[in-house]
Amino acid sequence: MYLRTDGRDGARAAEIRLAFGASDGGSAPEGVGLLAERRHFLTGGDERLWRRNVPSYTGVRYRGVHEGVDLWLRQAGERLEYDLLVEAGYDLKGFSISCAGSSGLALSNEGCLILETPLGALRQTPPVTWEVLPSGERRPVDCRFQLLGPDSYGFAVSGRNAALPMVVDPGLEWSTFLGGSLGDLILEVASTPQGDWIVAGITGSPNFPASAGAFDLTHGGSDDGFVAKLSADGSQLLWATYLGGGGDESLDALAVDSVGRPVIVGYTDSSSFPANGWSGPGWRRTPFGGSDGVLFRLATDGSDVEWCTYIGGSDQDELSEVVLAAGDEPVISGMTHSSDYPVLGASARPYAGGESDLCISRFDASGTVLLMSTCLGGGTIAREENAFALDLLPSGGGVVTAGYTRDPAFPATAGALDTSLGGVVDGCAAVIDLSTGGIDAATFLGGGGSAAEQVDSLVILPNGQIVLAGMTEASDFPTTPGAYDRSYADRGDVFVTGLTSALAGTAAGVPLYSTFLGTSGDEENACIIPGPAGSLIVSGSTNSAQFPTTLGAWDTVFNGAAGLDDGFVAAFNSSVSSLLHSTYLGGDDLDLITALASAGGNRVVVAGVTLSASFPVRNGNWDTSFNGFADAFLAQLDLAPCPILSQTPLQRGQPATFQVSEAMAQETVHLLYTLNGSGFGPAPGELGGLRLDLLPPLTLLGQPVANAGGVASLTLTIPPGAPLTTVWTQAAVRRGSGGALSLKSNVIAAAIQP
Repeated sequence: MYLRTDGRDGARAAEIRLAFGASDGGSAPEGVGLLAERRHFLTGGDERLWRRNVPSYTGVRYRGVHEGVDLWLRQAGERLEYDLLVEAGYDLKGFSISCAGSSGLALSNEGCLILETPLGALRQTPPVTWEVLPSGERRPVDCRFQLLGPDSYGFAVSGRNAALPMVVDPGLEWSTFLGGSLGDLILEVASTPQGDWIVAGITGSPNFPASAGAFDLTHGGSDDGFVAKLSADGSQLLWATYLGGGGDESLDALAVDSVGRPVIVGYTDSSSFPANGWSGPGWRRTPFGGSDGVLFRLATDGSDVEWCTYIGGSDQDELSEVVLAAGDEPVISGMTHSSDYPVLGASARPYAGGESDLCISRFDASGTVLLMSTCLGGGTIAREENAFALDLLPSGGGVVTAGYTRDPAFPATAGALDTSLGGVVDGCAAVIDLSTGGIDAATFLGGGGSAAEQVDSLVILPNGQIVLAGMTEASDFPTTPGAYDRSYADRGDVFVTGLTSALAGTAAGVPLYSTFLGTSGDEENACIIPGPAGSLIVSGSTNSAQFPTTLGAWDTVFNGAAGLDDGFVAAFNSSVSSLLHSTYLGGDDLDLITALASAGGNRVVVAGVTLSASFPVRNGNWDTSFNGFADAFLAQLDLAPCPILSQTPLQRGQPATFQVSEAMAQETVHLLYTLNGSGFGPAPGELGGLRLDLLPPLTLLGQPVANAGGVASLTLTIPPGAPLTTVWTQAAVRRGSGGALSLKSNVIAAAIQP
């Protein structure tokens, strides 16, 4: 089997040849799973070489690549996978896979196989392995990769019943980058009504993969904006376009309207940005001065700018967020230095006169009518405000913006959580009326001394609570009793803080809930979205090797060198008292997560920038090559919490209770175990519904099905005469496709007491 890049123009290529077992290549391929479709290959001018009505199959089987072992190649979604089918009576002793073209093999801490290539690393996830019982049921078997030499590997299997056939599925998955030969960065990601993904950001690459038929195929200034659309599984680039003029641009945020069109904001210093002299609609089609904010809408296929407008005044203006109100009306926020920034609304405020103000504006759905526009600042000379976060209130009548302020005169309102500037820079938030531009509520948020805070992201929950996430340098930043982490670590921690819809806290004047997230080192770039069952999902970046991770996470080990960042993704419960899931995400160089979106349930999509050729992007194979100095990336993760196992002591003749928490309601939980004792070798199996042939006479009472609270229990009595000494137990549940026991708990090893 050969693995290579897709050969796009200008792409560097790497090729790896996998040779399975001792086969000399004489095993003929057999099609498995005939499909209804037929394909035609009409290549070249010699019709004798044309092939019509070629059958298609779901997979290909090679028999006898090793004695008693068949190889099955198949497509799983958009990924290539291979399985090894081991007949009853045979095993994998002496079986190996050699890798020609790889510069080295290694095993990760998670058990993944890493194949090094000149263009970066390919990663195979740990093999999922099972025996097939006579009833057709699958019984999991412990199996792991084993390095056999500098260019070969095999599999170490323990506890297998050789009388049963076995399947080894290593799950070969590929990585997706997005970019050209220079620097590329995704700043925002959002899903379409069809489930695809649209991203926006900055590129300095003259060969960024803009697609045929897109609005702009040419790189303009030093940095251009870009917008791209990828398929739901990240495997296809559906379209991509530059957006920019002769200067510099940054596209910082986007929202997708009801029919799938991206509405995008950012800023430009180009007089030739597409809004200049634009013949289509737009509130303002000529630049104001300095750098201006831009707001525009693209067609669903990226082929056209449907409308575009500059926003700002005679000085510098930058837009950082956009949300869509009723009727797909864009509401935008950002920062302005312009004393003549447009103001509209009965209670709207003009530029206050400081270094910079927050700005919030609302347009109609065509981008041609300004409906409301206001500034928000204290007006103190050389003191500024900036906005990074924006969300709509559930009522639809207001919007919440947040960022930072250095101004003690920031217009905080009576009854808000904090009405005074604490440190040098505080986080700030405000509720703005979408009709009048008036301030309904405003607050500072921070600690004291010389510390600084800023709010990077916010989400408004269905109950109206406003949850702010950002970065703090203050050891006295307000946290709440029972929070996950009340101790400031070092240099900069992420915070998650909940307030009322009026930006207030409890009657005691503290937040509804508030926690730090971080350890020694820096944590920053916080993004937050709501998760399932009231959970809160946070992403960001950390350069700490001690950042907290959880059992079963994708990556529990810091990947970068000292001083460099990895991305992280974490999930809290609704009161931020418990860390449900937390993982690193990164390679051996700098990796920053700058955008976060929900993919439904516990699944999320993150995006950002990586300098790591070894970046372990998951679930996407559009581009497996690291293209340049810095590539954008897009990755999907499942943050389902792992089950947690506890048990009472094991005593002969007495019932012992095994309890599993953090399961899903009504989910069947399986207890995987290994037994040891005189007369018994290690014997894997399952308790709780699967067959117990070959095992000692254990008594099983009850069924381990989780209740509404996600708790399952099982009682086991070990007979007094059973010749056992130790039981190793682990809980597991079936999640995702394929029916495998994919999510496993902690392992408990318990000696059996007399």
